Amino acid sequence: MLLIGENIHVISKKIRNALLERNAEFIKELALKQQYAGADYIDLNIGPAKRTPGTMVWLIETLSGVINVPLSLDTTNASEMLNGLKVLKNTSEVLLNSTSGDPERLEVMMGLAKDYNTNIIGLTMNNVSGIPKDPEGRLEIAMEIVDYANELGIENSKIFLDPLILPISVAQDQAMESLNSIRVFKETFDPPD
Repeated sequence: MLLIGENIHVISKKIRNALLERNAEFIKELALKQQYAGADYIDLNIGPAKRTPGTMVWLIETLSGVINVPLSLDTTNASEMLNGLKVLKNTSEVLLNSTSGDPERLEVMMGLAKDYNTNIIGLTMNNVSGIPKDPEGRLEIAMEIVDYANELGIENSKIFLDPLILPISVAQDQAMESLNSIRVFKETFDPPD
């Protein structure tokens, strides 16, 4: 199991302010705390970053040489994602967070994953069905994601499928459906142990 430290997230007011103010020390301290707590990746979630161009590059440069775990680049802004990838020295361990089964998103994100030899998270959802309620629906989207990646030459070992756990407080049965989805993914794709 891989742990992704997701405390650098633009939704948090403190993080948003740190990003706007370019408070490097705050960001470094937060990343190091996650690394010391056992995170395998540090997620840099800047959201759409439409009003703050250059945020991903700034974060990557701020953390360069500070942490020794790979980064997870998390934004819906393809330009920010691309610019971040361009400044990284070694992208083979980077995790792109994320694509979905939507054709437009799949094309852009998988293209970046291929061009920069990164890992990628595939969210088992799309604009047509949202998040399917059952493992079969999630598997159908997962298969579309994996098939598309494989057509581009991306190996299954570089793809991390996310069954998307819905809030237990809203739909308690979804905890089991997510676990069943993981089982079905493993049986279908036979990932390395």
